[in-house]
Amino acid sequence: MPAESCIFRWFGYLPDGQWYDQTQHEWVMLLKGAATLEFEQDEPVTLTPGDYLTIVPHQKHRVASTSNSSETLWLAVFYD
Repeated sequence: MPAESCIFRWFGYLPDGQWYDQTQHEWVMLLKGAATLEFEQDEPVTLTPGDYLTIVPHQKHRVASTSNSSETLWLAVFYD
């Protein structure tokens, strides 16, 4: 199964009203900081270090907020 992974720091937000709408699965783990993800058809999810989740293709989502006191560091793996 081909997969693409990345570790990234989050510094911003999508403009109001915009959503990520990906064609691949995304497995994401929060490594540092804190973040809240919003989903168009579901409840928000707050992540702390060590928390992870899988976002299925076309599940519209966005980062609602991140930690104010430290950087937010993620590991994301995208796969079909």
